[in-house]
Amino acid sequence: MLELQRPDTLVERVVSAIRAEIDAGRLAAESRLPTEQQLAEQLNVSRSVVREAVAQLKADGVLIARRGLGSYISQTPNGTVFRFPGSNGRKPDLVQMFEMRLWIETQAAAIAARRRDTDDLQRMAAALGTMEDPRSDFATAAAADVAFHRAIAD
Repeated sequence: MLELQRPDTLVERVVSAIRAEIDAGRLAAESRLPTEQQLAEQLNVSRSVVREAVAQLKADGVLIARRGLGSYISQTPNGTVFRFPGSNGRKPDLVQMFEMRLWIETQAAAIAARRRDTDDLQRMAAALGTMEDPRSDFATAAAADVAFHRAIAD
């Protein structure tokens, strides 16, 4: 079956443009991002497109909001979120994401098993106990799952 190549959305283009400005040093860490109106005019897009791009960059840790002051480039302008790069306009499918996760988590577990100490084992056991406790609500169990994986990464 034929498959159409989808072009980048305007939001993706705005995100890329802002990231390019950061990478080029024209928007330095901790500097203020131009206003939505200024960006919309510079990039010839609507403010809603800019707003959505800024929201994505905030979620990725590239930008931080300062209440009443606007958006600023974070101290870690490369962001804190890993995203799979697109290939010819295609996003990786769920199977590819789980394959990569399996490879990463398997290697992390193998290294953790070699380097662990008593404190690490106690942290992992406590997290597993919380996840298995039938009294744990979803939020508590989810936090314990994060704690378990953090203990492995540590």
